[in-house]
Amino acid sequence: MRQRRWIEQLKDYDLTISYHPGKANKVADALSRKSGKKTTLASLSARPCLQETVKLNQDRNPEPTKLKGQVESGKSQDLQIDDKRVLWMKGRLCVPDSGNFRQEILSEAHKSKFSFHPGSTKNVQRS
Repeated sequence: MRQRRWIEQLKDYDLTISYHPGKANKVADALSRKSGKKTTLASLSARPCLQETVKLNQDRNPEPTKLKGQVESGKSQDLQIDDKRVLWMKGRLCVPDSGNFRQEILSEAHKSKFSFHPGSTKNVQRS
């Protein structure tokens, strides 16, 4: 279950994990030895890509741009704009209907090796 939680946390990030065969992996040997100096042997960089992609689609689509204007003028109570200028409705990300972007998100969520269905009873309990 711990692995599933980590997978759930990391699925929205664009990661690359590289394998180095035994003899070529000098970093592993260096990690097993003590040293008086602090040295950075490797670094990991991850960035969320779904929210950035949604923001780009919101900026390109006229409907979310119009809704952002309503929020800024105080005409909409259900919508919010966060500090990165991303549009949210009642705490949920607003995904614009542009091209097949929604379909890509749904297929990623359903066809991914990391997705699972908790069962009908859990879904009923959550709602």
